[in-house]
Amino acid sequence: MNSITILDIESIYRRLFDAPDAQTRADLFEREIVAPFASLSQMFGGAPAFRQRGMWPEQFNRADNPAFAANFALMAQHNAWAEAANGAHEAYDAFGRSADLSAVGDITVALLLTANTVGDADTGYAGFGAIPGAVMVTYSQPNAENLRCVRAAAAHEMHHQLVGWLFGQGYMIQDLAHYMVAEGLAESFAAELYGADKVGPWVTRVDPASLTDTKRRFTENLGLSDFMAVRQFIFGDSVMAGFGGAPIGIPAYAGYALGYHTVQAYLHKTGQSVVEATFVPPHQLIAESGYLLS
Repeated sequence: MNSITILDIESIYRRLFDAPDAQTRADLFEREIVAPFASLSQMFGGAPAFRQRGMWPEQFNRADNPAFAANFALMAQHNAWAEAANGAHEAYDAFGRSADLSAVGDITVALLLTANTVGDADTGYAGFGAIPGAVMVTYSQPNAENLRCVRAAAAHEMHHQLVGWLFGQGYMIQDLAHYMVAEGLAESFAAELYGADKVGPWVTRVDPASLTDTKRRFTENLGLSDFMAVRQFIFGDSVMAGFGGAPIGIPAYAGYALGYHTVQAYLHKTGQSVVEATFVPPHQLIAESGYLLS
């Protein structure tokens, strides 16, 4: 029997803010945040991996980081941690009503506050859920508008998580088609549960009418499998510049936007639910949607 463990990050953060010294904070951060994600942190290098994602113990020194403390207070005011927990559970239950989840193992879920990192500075929130066993939703710039989307963000990452368990780690990044469709399915799943007004800025800020040439570029490269090259298409030039990527003429978050609109077109054509569409091979889904050729 699998389990979903929701880390009580709000309580952990309060203890980190109240810690009397740096060593106490470091020990608490390691024990309560890094350790529960042991398989993930080991894969990416332990505690330093958290720092790369904008998280480290000394952020909780109130005197030195008043803005971080204010962001925490805002998230608490909006009941963000309960919202994230509800989103994770509701997404799991909704997926499970249409699919067999007996192959899914234990999942640890956390909503985390971060510093700005590459890729989320212009969205304010992001997430990570593709590796089986770990789901993170991260907020770097919480505000009243994006905190409306906490449940949807958790559902998006939970969709990635369940795909990882059901199809194997690495399934969604096999090639550009898989990655694009995976993001489109995850965002469509969140919209199906919580409404299209909860769709993230990685979709809503990209004008579909401006993507005609980008559609062609994607159509010609759907089989692309080099991971960094695929990411360039998914995240676009401005984001990948932070990772050293050279510009190739792809708008920011184009892969997310095209994935979402492709999946939406497929759902409208077929009448399927997002969970049903999740089991359609990505190249087939793209072809049958007709969106990239429209």
